[in-house]
Amino acid sequence: INDILDLSKLETGQIKLNLLPTNILELVNSAYSIGHVMPDISSSDQSANIKFNIEIGTDVYDNILVDAQRLKQVLINLISNAYKFTAGGAVTVSVNFIDKKHAKRMGVKSLRVAKAEVKNWLIGDTSMHYSGTPSDNGILPNQIGKWHYLKISVKDTGIGIHHADFGKIFKTFSQIDSTLTKKFSGTGLGLALSKKFCNLMGGAIQFDSEVDMGSDFYCVIPVCEYKTIQPVIDYSFLENKKVLLVNDTLTDLITISEYLDAWHIEHADCETGTRASLQYIGKSQFN
Repeated sequence: INDILDLSKLETGQIKLNLLPTNILELVNSAYSIGHVMPDISSSDQSANIKFNIEIGTDVYDNILVDAQRLKQVLINLISNAYKFTAGGAVTVSVNFIDKKHAKRMGVKSLRVAKAEVKNWLIGDTSMHYSGTPSDNGILPNQIGKWHYLKISVKDTGIGIHHADFGKIFKTFSQIDSTLTKKFSGTGLGLALSKKFCNLMGGAIQFDSEVDMGSDFYCVIPVCEYKTIQPVIDYSFLENKKVLLVNDTLTDLITISEYLDAWHIEHADCETGTRASLQYIGKSQFN
């Protein structure tokens, strides 16, 4: 019922994007926690035979600005399908930034257009397809970072899809004819909705598949880095001070020492309760 309602709202333009600061790793894990134990799958033992992997590129920001709810719905649908049609092996979610050429081939909205739309939303343009206001979501203009094309892939080692069925994949109320498809109930709306949600976010979704080899569904959307604002602390009061750093945990001692070095603060380090600490206090004047 929810899928049908979402489809109706999408087709009548009633759904707007709700941009929120989102941790991409937490989003993937949350989608996995739901997608791999959907009702149809939990009745079988097959999910226990499947290894789940997450691969996130080192250049991908921890936090991005995106409609987390819609992107999560897409991932839940893709992960759920991957588990349904995979008897054993692995399901792997990969997250990377890709180049403009690749995104353009898929028909993804240009970063220039996406950036301009968010910029207009930030200055109060209510005609944009975003819900709420930046202040409602706790977003400030100076927290918008660099823009990139984000690619999320869900790859499985399942039964794959016959080339003859490729045209049915993203059609509404459509399911391919296979033994496993008949085993699991469904509306045939999951992938159709995923495509529409990706389009709504300015992105696109495609797939590659070979029979008995598995499938790789991947979406690409324009996103920007969300920069957290660090509080500005004035350390000038520590200038020309001498600090005695005493800690019984070596790793803490090293970490704090590195901070003091960065702030150009003279310091002496020793472990708690040792004679060395007492000797330091006796020989030197600390503030």
